[in-house]
Amino acid sequence: MRRSFLLFIISVLSAGSFAQNRTIDSLQLALLNEVNQLKKVEILHELASQSWDYDFEKGLEYSEQAYEIAKASSNIKGQAQSLTDKGLYYFFIGDYNKALTNYLASYQITNGKIYNQYPVYTLLSIGSMYRVQSKFDSAKVYYQKAEKILDKRDDAFS
Repeated sequence: MRRSFLLFIISVLSAGSFAQNRTIDSLQLALLNEVNQLKKVEILHELASQSWDYDFEKGLEYSEQAYEIAKASSNIKGQAQSLTDKGLYYFFIGDYNKALTNYLASYQITNGKIYNQYPVYTLLSIGSMYRVQSKFDSAKVYYQKAEKILDKRDDAFS
């Protein structure tokens, strides 16, 4: 009974890993065949997201590639996504200065106007970073900024 349960667990974990590898392989193939710069940035963003679970450095590499393509093609949304992803990478490895630099660059690019999801997400990420460092007053400032953007968005739909 124990042996069959152990084999079941191993097969479930293997299937999940296999599915993720297939997703990454198909995204890499799509990236090779894509000519549209906007689509390339989106594919690289998705590759970065898929990589966070097993290879942080590869996720950062995809984010950096996405940023360079987005910057060259003046894709504001892609730049904001990439910088926020890079900030997330540095946040998770504990390099808060680099995380903050990327988060603030992302917020500055969007200026709260271009792509509403990312200024809020970025501000919440900055707040979380300060909270983890027990800098609660700084965290509160960024949480409140995010709340103001959300309130404005709610008012627009009223």
